[in-house]
Amino acid sequence: MRLVGLRDRLINELTQAIPGVYLIGHPTRRLPGHICVGFAGLEGEAIKLLLALDEAGVAVSSGSACSTHHAGEPSQLLIAMGFDPVRARGSLRITLGRFNTGQEIERFLEILPPVGCQPQMLKRCIHLSTSHVPAPEKAAAPATTTQSATAQAPSPCRPVECATCAGSGPVAGLTAPWHDRLGREFDFYLEHFPEDPGPREIIIPHNPMITREMDIKPGDVMIGRPLGMSCGCPITHCGIAMNVDARTGVIVWCVTGPLRPRQQGCKDLGYYIAEGYEGLATKARVELKIGMRYYFQPRMCMLQWRHSGLVNYLNRSKDGVQIRVEGLWIG
Repeated sequence: MRLVGLRDRLINELTQAIPGVYLIGHPTRRLPGHICVGFAGLEGEAIKLLLALDEAGVAVSSGSACSTHHAGEPSQLLIAMGFDPVRARGSLRITLGRFNTGQEIERFLEILPPVGCQPQMLKRCIHLSTSHVPAPEKAAAPATTTQSATAQAPSPCRPVECATCAGSGPVAGLTAPWHDRLGREFDFYLEHFPEDPGPREIIIPHNPMITREMDIKPGDVMIGRPLGMSCGCPITHCGIAMNVDARTGVIVWCVTGPLRPRQQGCKDLGYYIAEGYEGLATKARVELKIGMRYYFQPRMCMLQWRHSGLVNYLNRSKDGVQIRVEGLWIG
C-alpha cells in the first residue's frame, strides 16, 4: 500500500503539472510501482524529460523494461496495445521499488524539467508571461548575454503563443555569450522575421507523398521530428505551414510552441528532413559571407544547442541581415 500511495501521488502530480500528459493503462489495476505516461503524440516532450532526469541522476525510460537493448525504438508492448510508433515513442516509464521514499518523490517533482516554455526554463507559459513583465528597479540592469545595456526589456509573452516572444531578450540556458548550453562556441543568433509567428524552416517529410496524402495547406498546424544527418534533433517540432509545394513535398513552416497543437489538434508528419532555415541575423561576432559555413544559435531553440549551416543568401534590411542557411547539422 505504501508503494501504491507513492505511485498515485506521482501520477497525479505529473498529469496536473504538464499539459497534455495522460496515464497509459488502468488507473488502479496496475503494478504498485509502475507508471507509464504519454505526451499527446509529442514524443519530444518525453525525450526532453528523459534527458533532463538522467542528467539529474533519476533513472526513467522511454521503452519497456524487457527491451532496453533496442535503444530509441518504441515499446513493442505499446505497439501491441494499438499505439502507433509516434505515440509509443512519446511515452515515459517510471518504476518504483520498495526502497523508494516519499523524500525521493519530492526530489523528483522538484527537478521535473520545464515543458512548454523551455527556452526560458519555466514550467508553464503563464509563468513566462508574468516573468517577462520588467520591474522598474531592474530596467537599467546590465545585460546578461549579448543584449546591450540600452536595449528595451522584452514585452510580455502571450501564454498561447510561446514563439511570439521577442528575440531581443536574454537567452536562458546559454553558458556565456556566444556559447550554447553545452558550452560550444557559435557565430551568430538566428531570429525569426517580425511578421512570422516563429522560426521559418524548410522541410521535406521522409515520405514526400505525405504532403499530398494529408492535404497539407498553408495555415495547417503540424507536428514532426527532424531525423537523420540533416538534423537529428530529439525534440518534436510544432508549427504552422506557410508555403506548400504539393509536387515536390517541400513545406515551409514556422516552428512554434506545443500549445497550439494541444488546443487545436494537428497533422502529424512523423519524421522529416530539415533542409534549411530563413530568418534574421541581428547579432554576429564574425562577418557573415555567402558560401561560408557557420555555427549559429536559433534564438527559440528549446535545447539551446548550436546548429551549423551554409549561408547561401544575405540581404541587409532595417530589421537586420536577412539570411538563409542550408545543409543543416546540430553540434
